[in-house]
Amino acid sequence: FSSSVMALVKKYFKVASYAWALPKAEQEHKKTHRWICCLRNAQEDDDLSTVVSKVVFELHKDFVPRVRALQNPPFEIAERGYGSFQLAATIHFKHASAKPVTVQHFLLLTEPESVDAAPDGSPAVAETFFEVAFANVAPEWQEQLNTKTPEAPTSYSHLGESFADAEAKALAAVAAALARTRQKLAERSGPADPNPRPTKARRK
Repeated sequence: FSSSVMALVKKYFKVASYAWALPKAEQEHKKTHRWICCLRNAQEDDDLSTVVSKVVFELHKDFVPRVRALQNPPFEIAERGYGSFQLAATIHFKHASAKPVTVQHFLLLTEPESVDAAPDGSPAVAETFFEVAFANVAPEWQEQLNTKTPEAPTSYSHLGESFADAEAKALAAVAAALARTRQKLAERSGPADPNPRPTKARRK
C-alpha cells in the first residue's frame, strides 16, 4: 500500500509564431519573410525542459527537411519563406503516462486584411493556446510540473533580434492595433447630436 497522493495537474501551453518582412535586398528565391515558431508556456516563462522531452514540427512540403525534431530547449525554429501555411507541432512529455499531443497552428506572414497593418518593423503574430491535463501524477512529478525556473534567453544573431524582444514588440503591436481600431470606430460613429430632433408620434 502506498501513501503517495496522486493528483490531476493542468498545464497551459502555446505554439506561437512571429514573422517579419525582409528588405528587398535580403530576399532570395522569393522568400519575402523571416519567421520564428516556438512552444512556450502560456502563463509564464517556466523551464519546459522539466516537462517536455521533445517537440516535432511538421512544416509545409516546400521546407527541407519538412520535419524538425527538437529534443532540447528552447523548442523553437527559425526559417524564411514566402507564404502563410498551417503546420503541426507534436509535443512529447517526460511523464510516462502522458501521451504526445499534436496541435495545428496557422503561421501568418502578414496580418489579415481585417486587421490594421502593424507598425513598421513589427511582426505578424499568431498564437495557438492549448491545455494539457496530466492525470494520476505522483508527488515527485508534481514538483517537476510546478517548477518555475526561467528559460535562458535565446539569441538569434542571424535574425538580429532575441525572442524576448520579438515577443515584446508583438504585444505592443497588438495593443497599438486595438487602439487604432477603437479610434476608427469612434470616428465612424461621429459625435452625438447636441440638439436631437424630437420624433413625431404616429397616428393609428
